[in-house]
Amino acid sequence: MALCLPGLQDEIKIKVSASTKPEFSITVKGFKGNLAVASDRRRWLKNHYKLKDTAFLTVSEILDASSADFVKSKERGKLLFIFGSEFDTEGHSGQLQIKGGDFQLERYYKTIRLLREGGYSTIVVVTDHGFFHWGPTMDEVEPKPEGEILWDSRRAVIGRNLKSYTSLKFKFPGSDLEANS
Repeated sequence: MALCLPGLQDEIKIKVSASTKPEFSITVKGFKGNLAVASDRRRWLKNHYKLKDTAFLTVSEILDASSADFVKSKERGKLLFIFGSEFDTEGHSGQLQIKGGDFQLERYYKTIRLLREGGYSTIVVVTDHGFFHWGPTMDEVEPKPEGEILWDSRRAVIGRNLKSYTSLKFKFPGSDLEANS
């Protein structure tokens, strides 16, 4: 998600530690914190854009209020950040398989409608991963990329000279590192 922060693409520095438990960090000059950590990203956004505390909401907070007055741009400011972890949480718990993704998509649609009614004419939706969890059969399991792997998780592999026929490869700005997802 740090790579999606507005205005940072050319300023970020990517680092993978070479310890027994590698750590992945994304930093930017003038900010003490790791932008790979959600709370640090929010702190950077608040400081960088001089946002009010009320500029950060969750999907649930907006839907629970169920009123465009709750998200009026005049009270909260021109820039508002909404966070939702429903797909991630329900993907891990298996709820997406029970309820299906349409339920959450409908919640996001209602959230966007309330934001528009509250005065926000430009709405950008960003996600840090675009897959759902499932129990794959053996023939559905994709091999991890090959190359100099420095860090990996269930979402991505980070390293150098990564080769894979089935995953997407992304270069990290300001770094010789790449990610396969």
